[in-house]
Amino acid sequence: MVDTGGFYLDPPEDIFLQAKEQAFFAIDEGDIIIHLLDGKDGLTPADMELARQLRASGKKVVWAVNKIDASTREDRLYDFYKIGDDDIRPLSAATAYGYEEFMEKVCSMLPDYYEEKIDYPRIAVVGRPNVGKSTLVNALAGKQRTVVSPVPGTTRDSIDSVCAYHSRKYLLIDTAGLRKKGKIGYSIERFSMVRAVRSIERCDVALIVLDAREGITDQDQKIAGIVKAYGKGAVFLLNKWDLI
Repeated sequence: MVDTGGFYLDPPEDIFLQAKEQAFFAIDEGDIIIHLLDGKDGLTPADMELARQLRASGKKVVWAVNKIDASTREDRLYDFYKIGDDDIRPLSAATAYGYEEFMEKVCSMLPDYYEEKIDYPRIAVVGRPNVGKSTLVNALAGKQRTVVSPVPGTTRDSIDSVCAYHSRKYLLIDTAGLRKKGKIGYSIERFSMVRAVRSIERCDVALIVLDAREGITDQDQKIAGIVKAYGKGAVFLLNKWDLI
């Protein structure tokens, strides 16, 4: 399952443009695309344009209208048939209305995979917020795999990418920045920290990214301590070296 950022016709900021690019990476990599529509807002020009591009991709698409939480509200579906498909699924992510029928549709479209264990060497990229972890992952993967922004905390979850070096493949794990405990005020921050620590736990080697302008901080040392506590190999990278 790959969740993507919102699709804008004309992204108002660079970070939304990057989210749009990420959505198209997900479309390229996906077997099935779920085009989720808003049952309260109705069909928008952005929905129509995205539907057109999904058709052009040649991928299997399921159109689902969210926020339809009862059969009495299924009349909201009529507007969405303008997309040009006669199979529009009602759905409520909040109450699970329509979920069983929706999942049966999705599962019926899945390809028949055979089980094959692919165990690439796992490399976690860890560090404080805004030290350049996602930029490094994009450089190693050779594509804009993760959203890069000067706003700290852009990466909330751990993101896996496969990169190749001299014909050998490696799994790169981009993680959320690990903050000081006193600065973790919201539940999403706590979630990000837990996921980052779990990424360290499942990696073989951790790339600990430091900000060369600031030197080694107490937080950098604590992150290195976590890596050491899990017994993982570590490489320290002084990023932003060009700035000093």
